[in-house]
Amino acid sequence: MASGEPSRISLPGGYVLRPVTPADVAATDRLNHRVPLGAEWYAWFEFDNPFREGRPAGWVVDHPETGIVGKIWLSWWPVQLDGRPVPSAFGRDLYVDPRARGAGLGTILVRHMFESCGEALVLGSSANRNSIYFWQKFGGFTIAGGEDRYQRALAPSTYVRGLLGRFALLRRLGAAPRQPDRAGGPRPTAASLKFSDPADPSESALLEFLARSARSVDITTRRDEGFLRWRYQQCPVRDPQMRVVRRQRRIVAFLGVQTRQRSSVLGARVAEILDLVTDFSDHETAGLALRAAIEWARAQRAVLIEMRGTHPALRELFARQGWVRRVGRLNPFVCYSPLGERWRLRQRRWHLVWADGDPGVT
Repeated sequence: MASGEPSRISLPGGYVLRPVTPADVAATDRLNHRVPLGAEWYAWFEFDNPFREGRPAGWVVDHPETGIVGKIWLSWWPVQLDGRPVPSAFGRDLYVDPRARGAGLGTILVRHMFESCGEALVLGSSANRNSIYFWQKFGGFTIAGGEDRYQRALAPSTYVRGLLGRFALLRRLGAAPRQPDRAGGPRPTAASLKFSDPADPSESALLEFLARSARSVDITTRRDEGFLRWRYQQCPVRDPQMRVVRRQRRIVAFLGVQTRQRSSVLGARVAEILDLVTDFSDHETAGLALRAAIEWARAQRAVLIEMRGTHPALRELFARQGWVRRVGRLNPFVCYSPLGERWRLRQRRWHLVWADGDPGVT
């Protein structure tokens, strides 16, 4: 919050706008989450976020009689523009209780978020058209291409073996040979491809690879050692993991992956690619990275693997590998720049991924 700005602002109707605190987590979760994220997740991602540096984690609209009726979170994130760090944050989870709508509380929350960020670049992604409307109302704009979701169904036998293993029945089927990968051709051999399990965030070769890859785009997450340790090793939910893909001991791709249970598919396990860094212009190498992710997902007995992202080369890459682009589930990526650089930013090459800004909320 800007220096000298009051911590509580009185609003018409008895409402009060104030910074969110750890004591508000349960109330804000109940507003719109069927499955609460929990205090441990918020402590890690919001309040103890090392990139926040004392800045606000978000705001709530409170009322002495009804309690919290509105919220917006502001998640600080390490982003680099043209190779230099820039203050940036993801504005997310804007919500106003239906009983309190019509009083302009959503407008107040978004406007206050932008005004309090100073010169920070503010990013967001939402499937909620009302949220996108509020961003655009104050000069926010949709990044060209939006955020696409790509999926690849794995062999049904993977799920069958998982169920049989769960009930300790016919375990011998777990060693049954897999069918050829129809969409992607023959799988890479151990001689051409190797997983490092897990990746070491202090490995100089990895850090050099990530820094070199970041120079191929204009705007991306700053993946240094501190970020990798915080994002993957300190995350309290879903056990996200880092993987590096090597060819002849040389790192050619970095993957962030995790799994989750999907209740809509009889509790089936779904694998998620949280991050993918590789040379997208090298179709062979990029294809090997995706194949490596598929092999990892199969080892986790997942029935589906998916990823979201904004890199312009992703669409062609996934199409080549037989993945499906889920047109009906696209979330536009939006951006707000206080410096009025709308045209310049829209022409940039972005590489923002699923893990950016909202990890674990999928």
